[in-house]
Amino acid sequence: KIMAKDPEELLREAARVRGFVEDFHIFLAERDPEFLDRWNGIWDHVLQKSILDDKTKALIRVGVSSALRIEKGTENAIDAAIRAGATIEEITNAVEIAFIYGGAPSLMLGLNILKKKADKITKK
Repeated sequence: KIMAKDPEELLREAARVRGFVEDFHIFLAERDPEFLDRWNGIWDHVLQKSILDDKTKALIRVGVSSALRIEKGTENAIDAAIRAGATIEEITNAVEIAFIYGGAPSLMLGLNILKKKADKITKK
């Protein structure tokens, strides 16, 4: 059995590889640190060691999370895309592509989240 890292270290690792920490990460760090440690490792392997650039990975995350209608995931992915330098038009296009696979609910979810974020960006 692998000894898991301490909860605070696991949460720092989650923030580093994901760019965010949710309540369920905190719960896992306290209740099942070994699971969170392994999950962090998967994120690190897939996203951090990828040959794709950060913007491309973030736009893929926008499309997938929109298509699956994962509200918080879509919000986090849009934030990551913005941090990676994606334009509002590029993010819009990722959500539109998600519509092909996820239908109108995917489009509405993604565009509603993007509109709130775009409004904040343009007001700066």
